[in-house]
Amino acid sequence: FTYPVWDGGASAAAVRASRYQADRARLELEKAKQAARAEIRRLLDQCEVARKRLEILSRQIDLAADRLRIATERFADGRVARGGLLEAKIALLDARGRYLSELKNYEVNRIELFGRFEE
Repeated sequence: FTYPVWDGGASAAAVRASRYQADRARLELEKAKQAARAEIRRLLDQCEVARKRLEILSRQIDLAADRLRIATERFADGRVARGGLLEAKIALLDARGRYLSELKNYEVNRIELFGRFEE
């Protein structure tokens, strides 16, 4: 074996460069982990907000359905004009449309969350 006693600092420089690269890789990994955690938190928060909105919209559908039932009974008795009945039907359809739109947002967020971060 021949090992140079003095190589002009090349070995020390190579060691320093390797340590620098390892430190840089660790920092980049930590930065990526932090970004992933933040993205997961954001998606979880969005899912939670959408879930709560779905609960509220579900109650609104129930209320609109009750209003339509009442309007239908009143229309049958002649106490409400056709316009009142149609308004109740439109309100129910609108509530259902908003629910479906929010359900789509909820599912998109879930798919994004589990598709991106599931093992």
